[in-house]
Amino acid sequence: IDQRFQEQDRRIDQRFQEQDRRFDRQDIILMEINSKLGANLEQVLASFVERELAAKGFQQVSLKMRAKFKDPNRVVSPHTTEFEVDIYCENPLVIVEVTAFLTNLDKVELFVKKVAEIKKRVPSDVPMGLIALVTYSIDDDLREDTIKLLQDVGAVPIERRQLEA
Repeated sequence: IDQRFQEQDRRIDQRFQEQDRRFDRQDIILMEINSKLGANLEQVLASFVERELAAKGFQQVSLKMRAKFKDPNRVVSPHTTEFEVDIYCENPLVIVEVTAFLTNLDKVELFVKKVAEIKKRVPSDVPMGLIALVTYSIDDDLREDTIKLLQDVGAVPIERRQLEA
């Protein structure tokens, strides 16, 4: 009887391991899709940002893609001593983060920390260009909280449909 239970336990363990491997492969595929969506959205967004800035009277701005910032005190994240924003310009101040989907507030809260830290480093007389968190879509149950958190740092949410208008 003990051998039968041991054999059954071994088969169950194998099934769980196979299932874990399937989930790992699916996670990798989903991460690749998310990365490609973000890259495409960044490309669309760069021209959108330039148009928005031109409409505000800012001509020939120098946008930096994937700008990195030192964070030795780990203010933005306790896990790293630097952080990145997808699109950045110091004058006028442009801070834009692109994410495929907002399904929780974690990305919003991280973006708010990034904006607050960057604003501390930029002289107060630098004109505001655009501070935005751009996404394909925001879950309806997160919309109100997202807008409130972003407004606290002078940022706005922009969804893909707004870019296409």
